[in-house]
Amino acid sequence: LIDSTSRNTLMKPIAGKLYELVQQIEQKSSVEFSKCVERKKLLKGDYLLRQGELANKIWFLESGVGHEYIQKGSVILTQAFVFENTFVEYSPSTFGGLPSSKNMRLLTDALVIEIDNEKVMEIESIRDLMIQAKLFVSVFYNFYLRERLNQFQYLNAQERYTLLIESRPHLIKEIPSIYLASYLGISPETLSRIRAKSSLNKSFINQSVTDIIFQKRAKNKNSND
Repeated sequence: LIDSTSRNTLMKPIAGKLYELVQQIEQKSSVEFSKCVERKKLLKGDYLLRQGELANKIWFLESGVGHEYIQKGSVILTQAFVFENTFVEYSPSTFGGLPSSKNMRLLTDALVIEIDNEKVMEIESIRDLMIQAKLFVSVFYNFYLRERLNQFQYLNAQERYTLLIESRPHLIKEIPSIYLASYLGISPETLSRIRAKSSLNKSFINQSVTDIIFQKRAKNKNSND
């Protein structure tokens, strides 16, 4: 998922707690846990997850860019991008045994830490910690989805693009325009026009999405008074 932690103060304690749980897991069962973990070098185009598959793994993306999407026929709907230092997990599979409704495909070469969920859950000393960690990943994803909803409800396409480009400017160029436009909810032509005048866009660095929305509402209120 796009790193929204710096823009959402509610996400920071969740990210901190998740990091703390991972440290506790390693300290409690470093030898057993290491047997369930594999560090992989994957290539552009490789899949972490495909629609219809059961997800028995949890991934941590050390480097690279991932593309989360659903597909029907030739139509692709982008749901999210995943950048470095991000966990990737599909809870309906790892908790409920349901097939994945989405794909996760790499847009670049990547370094990935793959965790075998079934093997980890067999380690009694860390089972409860793993359940907590997975719950925090789900909560983090929930906050991310709420933020996405707020962006589409209150920000225009140019503002959404500015937020995106400022989040990972060195990696956005790795994302094909057609996927970027799909993520922003606009056509590739509209994206091209926005990029053409991107130097005129207002910067939102060090501002949360909530702050940006309230500033817009206050400005509109003042102009209507």
